[in-house]
Amino acid sequence: MRSLFISFAGFILFLFMEGFIRLVILFYHRTEFIFFGINELPGKVWIIFILTGTLINSWFSGMISLTIDQDNLKIQGMYFGLFILFWKCFEFIQTYRFEPNWYLFLSFIFAVLGTYISYICKKRSA
Repeated sequence: MRSLFISFAGFILFLFMEGFIRLVILFYHRTEFIFFGINELPGKVWIIFILTGTLINSWFSGMISLTIDQDNLKIQGMYFGLFILFWKCFEFIQTYRFEPNWYLFLSFIFAVLGTYISYICKKRSA
């Protein structure tokens, strides 16, 4: 139960950081806030910023989550990965009609890759 709660807290951190990146774009360009997708972004550079942010957010959130509970590293990584997987599936269901498939695919891959990298880093340091 403790691992599940810690993984959920790491997932909330992931959502907060992803939303924060979009808020930075909103205040910089004074555009409408969107939590999903890239169609309303002001330029192509911001797409790279969003995708890089997804990779870094999932890595950082995974590292925080795995650092708090070091006893059950595999279970902790699995719970956190499942939360990220469910979120990205939810995002896909909400936006697949409006957003390009390459963005949805890359966003999913970067989130899973960041989670996997955090697990590998923590496993090697332990």
